[in-house]
Amino acid sequence: MKKVILAALLPALVLAAHAQSPANKKDTPVAKDIAAKMPKPVAGFEWAYPVGPAGLKSPAPDTVFNAKGADPSIK
Repeated sequence: MKKVILAALLPALVLAAHAQSPANKKDTPVAKDIAAKMPKPVAGFEWAYPVGPAGLKSPAPDTVFNAKGADPSIK
């Protein structure tokens, strides 16, 4: 019975270890890198993609904002 349980859990452990490898993390794009490549919303669905008022300046991508009362040590 122990061998059956071990045989069933082994693939899950291998997949979990592979998913956390550093090689997989460097190929994952972040939102600020792909935002310019995103298509415009389809007509009729603009409400689902709200935008700020015209002329509103965007903050620098590396700007850090903290919620009032938030623990700054948590990232």
